[in-house]
Amino acid sequence: MEFKWPELITIKTWERNEVKLLASVEINKGQNDEAFTFDVDQSSSGVIIESLIKNFKKLPRKILIKKGDQEYFFNTDDMNSPEIKKFKKEHGEDSYEYTSHGVVMDINLEVWIPTNCTLDVYSKFGLVEVIGFQGDMKIHSKFGGVDVSTSGKEAIMAGTKFGEKYTNIEGSIETISLGDHPGDWDWVKVGNGSKSQEVKSDFGNVYLRKL
Repeated sequence: MEFKWPELITIKTWERNEVKLLASVEINKGQNDEAFTFDVDQSSSGVIIESLIKNFKKLPRKILIKKGDQEYFFNTDDMNSPEIKKFKKEHGEDSYEYTSHGVVMDINLEVWIPTNCTLDVYSKFGLVEVIGFQGDMKIHSKFGGVDVSTSGKEAIMAGTKFGEKYTNIEGSIETISLGDHPGDWDWVKVGNGSKSQEVKSDFGNVYLRKL
């Protein structure tokens, strides 16, 4: 699986020989939801799934301003537009905590996979959450994190560059390699199981939790 845009990818197992995808999509507050799609390639060796946003560069850019739990969405990408100026006047110049310029997206994905498959996932921006998968797997999230809930019977190699690693799994934790400089990979091994599981994140954190 290769995903670029979902903020959260949750992967679960079930006793079926098929893959199920369920996506919750909101692009520009519903104005461009139809741009999100999947590309699925199935062969005798497996299934390749990729998430896509069609004509992303042509989608209209918007402004989203956040203050606490409040979100303010504007149908413009110009901070000097009349509606933005009115907002600043009514709320104060420094009344907001976060401002986003561009395509405003809120995309979450749930994936159900067979228990006996091999799992290989790459995510560019989102957090990858894997719940109870006991087979061979490789998970790589570049800017997001990785969150794995495991029975503790698997041996998991966990790597980070700029993030941290956390676990509440009891048992051995072995240092494999220490990054000598910022940006070097830092690896540990958790558990002593027979399955090959590798999880890593360049800029996010890795969480290994007891299921």
